[in-house]
Amino acid sequence: MMLEFNYIDIEEIVFGDKTCIDGKRLLVCKKEVIDLVMQDSKIESVKIYITMPGDSTRILSVKDVIEPRVKLNKDGGYFGGVLSSVDYTGVGKTLVLRGTSVMLTGPFEEFMEGVVDMSGPGAEVVPFSKLNNLVLWIKTISGLDYGMNKEVQKMAGRKVSIFLAEKAIGETPSEIKTYKWDAIDNDLPRIGQIFMLSTRSPNDAYLYGNDIAPIIPTIISPLAAIDGATENVSCRVNAHRHTTYQHQNNPVVIDALERHLKEFNFAGVIVTLERISHEEKEKNSTLAANLAELLRLDGVIITEENAGNPDADLMMVCRKMEYKGIKTVLITDECAGEDGTSPGLADTTPEANAVISTGNANSGILLPPMGKVIGDLSSIGKINGTYNDSIKPDGSIWMELLGIPSCCSELGDGKMTCITI
Repeated sequence: MMLEFNYIDIEEIVFGDKTCIDGKRLLVCKKEVIDLVMQDSKIESVKIYITMPGDSTRILSVKDVIEPRVKLNKDGGYFGGVLSSVDYTGVGKTLVLRGTSVMLTGPFEEFMEGVVDMSGPGAEVVPFSKLNNLVLWIKTISGLDYGMNKEVQKMAGRKVSIFLAEKAIGETPSEIKTYKWDAIDNDLPRIGQIFMLSTRSPNDAYLYGNDIAPIIPTIISPLAAIDGATENVSCRVNAHRHTTYQHQNNPVVIDALERHLKEFNFAGVIVTLERISHEEKEKNSTLAANLAELLRLDGVIITEENAGNPDADLMMVCRKMEYKGIKTVLITDECAGEDGTSPGLADTTPEANAVISTGNANSGILLPPMGKVIGDLSSIGKINGTYNDSIKPDGSIWMELLGIPSCCSELGDGKMTCITI
């Protein structure tokens, strides 16, 4: 199997009379984007902003971040099972607008919405401050429940991200990168990723366009894992939730593919779920371990999503893998209190003896005043990691890292870590 990424590097986004590529600039026509979004009668209004690295801008109630992509085949589209055929997910050619994102925001609705600063100390810990972002502030019509509301917003983000990427079709790629993967046998150690996804509520994440909540653990190819097979649809993006951008750029998979058939045999990705009840946790962890055994894995990298209750799933999966003789490395963040002296994980097991920490989400950070704020400051005090007195008289904000999207990414692509002393 082969997947080719055609990267078009974008260094600046500006508004223009039509949406197109001009060298390394992405020109965006507001009217074209608004007309596309407003095709959905369940959307009342949309506002469009551009934010770029170094801007004195703060974005509130961030709900998801999506990298603009489109499949280069006769059907086009992206997100197999939603806006394209699953036949092309993980194979063929995908055009990527590298250095950009479509960032979804709107009125505050859910406490797991994030704060993104484009400059200052907050920008140093959030990966999306390094991107040129087209920000969509979307307000849906009244009367929609939360589930429908997030579906409407997410679909708008998908469509705009594909629309932008389509405008680069025919442009000369800045770089072409090809990943090859086949499930073959050799003498190298067999390694896999256990990709744990949150199922806090229905439609937290999708697998090939289907809600993962009713699905038992499943094997997918590494190429599909970085080509839109999975995505965030929950519109929850705090410190340790995966945005769609991170699903698309899964660093564990990308690094493993680079080393595939050189240092080890990367045998596959097992998507498994974090459940609520103990009974469901036991069942899913057993099924995930059985799939790893079926793949004859020698070792697994287990990546968590979220914290607290899912720590039990993480440890169950670890323990059952080790019982089968499969070595484990865990990637997780911690919630160890502001001073780091509280227990970082809600559950542990002696078998978890190789753990990579991606930071303490309870650590505090002071965000200085910004020249521009996108969103409603009244959400501060409601968003994870913020308090009623978080906003200081000078306009600065004291908060926990918990409210900054992906700063403690449990896929390992952040800058934060912790050590035991």
